[in-house]
Amino acid sequence: MSELCRRQRLLPISIEEIDEDVRFRIDHQMEEVDTSSTPLGALGVYSSLIFDSSIYNSICGTVFADQNGTLTIKFSHDGLNFDSEDTVTYYLGVKYGFEIRPKSRYCQVDFTNGSVAQTVFRITIVGKY
Repeated sequence: MSELCRRQRLLPISIEEIDEDVRFRIDHQMEEVDTSSTPLGALGVYSSLIFDSSIYNSICGTVFADQNGTLTIKFSHDGLNFDSEDTVTYYLGVKYGFEIRPKSRYCQVDFTNGSVAQTVFRITIVGKY
């Protein structure tokens, strides 16, 4: 029996049966959830889209800004009430990366700028499968 036949017996589905969403996940292992490069004013707030984090093994991303701020990752069971959050102080000029396991079904990432307006701000949030 050929190796291909043995594999087909172990895996009764063929690659053609996998839909495009699943194929993207297999090929890329992560998906961009939200991103921004718009600088924030003094005390300005960036809020990501509220997204279903239950489909990811982890939520991760990168942040860079030329002013101090606060990064907050919030979780909710219903997408309305955020009852769990992790907060970290961001110091200007640091290329910061984060990764966290989902704690509830929905997630939102916020960045609150400090008291000085930014001229540079970049944030990207991705979900890892």
